[in-house]
Amino acid sequence: MQLAAFRNDPQSYIERFIENCFAPYKRQTVSIKRDSIEDLKKLLEYEWDKEALAALKKKGVHIEVYIGGADRIIDAKGAFAFFSEVVDVTLIKDANHFLRSK
Repeated sequence: MQLAAFRNDPQSYIERFIENCFAPYKRQTVSIKRDSIEDLKKLLEYEWDKEALAALKKKGVHIEVYIGGADRIIDAKGAFAFFSEVVDVTLIKDANHFLRSK
């Protein structure tokens, strides 16, 4: 569905994406890099590897993940549950995708 929306109208797709990144707060000006549909496909299909994260942690790499509780781009609860099993996670309750809050 995401790829079809991008293919159909890339400019509108990007505009909606940016709006959702800032929601529920006022949109701000950002510079936008135009990527290809292949780049979007890679991003949408990317799967985090718990074992790889755990291996990095075992080697002494400290990984911190920050999640906005009001994020409309990702499943914040799901991301929190996934990452908290292997790394340090901070959930910022009222923050959006850009970790902005009131």
